[in-house]
Amino acid sequence: MWASSNNTLNYSHNQGETWNKINNVNFKNIIRIGADNEYIYCINNYEIIKINNLSGGIIEYMNKIDETNEIKWSSHLSLNSFKNKINEFSFSGGWYMQNNDLVGPKISDNHTISTFYLDRFGDSWVGTNKGYIFKGSNQLLNMELVFQGLSNSNINDLKIWENKLWVSGNTNYNSSSSISLFDYNNFNFETFTSEEQINFNFNSIYKIQRVLNEWYFLSFDGIKIFDPKKENWFYLNKSQKYFEYNYFNSITNDNEYIYLGTKNGINRFLINSFDFNNWSVSQKIGNIPIDHVFWDGRSLWICSGLRIWRWVKDANFLSEYGSNNSIESDFFGLESSIQSSTLSDDKIFFAEKTSLLILDKINFTWKRVKYNRKLISAQIFEIEYFKLNGNEELIWFATNKGVFLINISENYQLDFNHDNGLSSNFVTSIEINENEIWFGTSSGICRFNWLNHLK
Repeated sequence: MWASSNNTLNYSHNQGETWNKINNVNFKNIIRIGADNEYIYCINNYEIIKINNLSGGIIEYMNKIDETNEIKWSSHLSLNSFKNKINEFSFSGGWYMQNNDLVGPKISDNHTISTFYLDRFGDSWVGTNKGYIFKGSNQLLNMELVFQGLSNSNINDLKIWENKLWVSGNTNYNSSSSISLFDYNNFNFETFTSEEQINFNFNSIYKIQRVLNEWYFLSFDGIKIFDPKKENWFYLNKSQKYFEYNYFNSITNDNEYIYLGTKNGINRFLINSFDFNNWSVSQKIGNIPIDHVFWDGRSLWICSGLRIWRWVKDANFLSEYGSNNSIESDFFGLESSIQSSTLSDDKIFFAEKTSLLILDKINFTWKRVKYNRKLISAQIFEIEYFKLNGNEELIWFATNKGVFLINISENYQLDFNHDNGLSSNFVTSIEINENEIWFGTSSGICRFNWLNHLK
């Protein structure tokens, strides 16, 4: 299988699971590729490059194709070559063509045509910049929407809900933000945008959090809340009485409160009333930037700089862990601020810049696992815990330099990046679903059947 971007040519021997790039050719403005039994043909605005389909080596540069060759062609990227063909079709479902765009019945349905394909039956296929695909019947001369792809490219967060994925992020073609609900069994996408189902603006949704039976989407404008039972949206605006800050670094919850870590301290509000209340913990910690907060089922952990606080809710007891004032003798101080955390039944894992700090919740003892050199140089966005075969403890890291894995039980570390088939090295989020893992990247979402890979 061959695929091209504007300036790269890639091939796959396993139906697209992993990809390899042709590195010895300087491609510029590829608009179409084709192939016969022996050769690949890359067409740009200047010439045709003939490439051996086994070695990837250049055979020759050509000005025209031998018409006697039976070449299977890919889709076009040059609009001028197929615009007249699209104009021959009538559109169903309220869609129509306007200049270089396909415009639909909804306000947000404005899709720029990005590629065109004519199959061997004479039917036409049109791809757009928002992941929508249209098919035009050569006999009926009618074109209809057949597939809605993922509209988010720069993914900020992922969360699994039943057999679906919530996906938030911005798009590559502009700065607009949206939320998608992806059914990964049926491969269907449902997109929520500010002009459509949700009556408020989207301004860079950067965090998704499940709070009891509702879903919270944090943005720079406030919090969007989705109630699955009522199938409606609610908006907590930052200008309303219960909002005091513009940006939340971290969010977590128990069954009563939502806890917000901000650049000006920590606060909480009641889930049902959304009212902030006077809280002694906020006053004790003060107006300092909070890096990370999370609830472990019994205690709230608050991280700021080189300090960690633990608040035991039932006892209303606050303790601090730092380099000088730890109440536990085996806590040896933080080496950097906490970037993310996750937990198992008996442990809590804190991701520092240079190592993984592990707390045994039963014995309340600490230990540290050093990262390898590659992971130390990366920025960590999220970590996730998984127990393999009932005994191997694994920690997955989403970073700006790919994905990393630490096997705590077997004491080894692995890394995965673009060279291994990851769609992008910039990975912001991880969701684990038994035998597969979903990564949110700067170029979309990536599914990894990791159990087979580790075998």
